[in-house]
Amino acid sequence: LAAMKQNVGLKILNCAAALVVLGGCFDMLIPAVPQNLVAYLGVPKGELPPHLSSLLLGFLRALGGCLLAIGITAMLIINGPLKRGERWATWALLILICISEGINASQMWRFGSPYYVPLAFAALTVVGVMLLPKQLEAKL
Repeated sequence: LAAMKQNVGLKILNCAAALVVLGGCFDMLIPAVPQNLVAYLGVPKGELPPHLSSLLLGFLRALGGCLLAIGITAMLIINGPLKRGERWATWALLILICISEGINASQMWRFGSPYYVPLAFAALTVVGVMLLPKQLEAKL
């Protein structure tokens, strides 16, 4: 039973990390400023000044690059140190994903974006960690 829980937990964690990577890629590849941000600025549709559009897309792409790096790092931690049972890896994974996606969700909520998506990534991470057997978590 412990091996099955570990396997399911690791699969959930890999899924969460892959979703963080995909979210980062989405932010990096978005072709135009999302309408909710344009609406927040109070600018009529299609009248966003090009320099402001470039700035906002630059911020989104920078965020996306950070999320991409976090997701890749999470995958490395999950399939290396966490799988070997190194205790620090659990905490590192929770810190990486929950803080980054928690902040992402809080800011998305402020500006009318679907904030529940990054919250789901963080929740998947917590569930995956909770499914890991105690001896895997406690092993130093």
